[in-house]
Amino acid sequence: MAGLSVTKEGLVCRNGDGNEELIPADTVICAVGQRANRPEVEGLYYSAPFVREVGDCLRPANITKAIYEGFHAAMDI
Repeated sequence: MAGLSVTKEGLVCRNGDGNEELIPADTVICAVGQRANRPEVEGLYYSAPFVREVGDCLRPANITKAIYEGFHAAMDI
């Protein structure tokens, strides 16, 4: 499935058949890539009431650092 958008109801995805499907959710966590892609990150700032940058979108590091930052971001939700 490919994520298309985040709504108040959850995450809208395109399934394997090409149809849009809503996955109900209160919180959506987006994990993409291993390099800082600033235009993509900045495009997400206003996609939800709470957006936190963690891991490689800030600076390349190891998985332990990303998990630590992700844990603390989740605790702020």
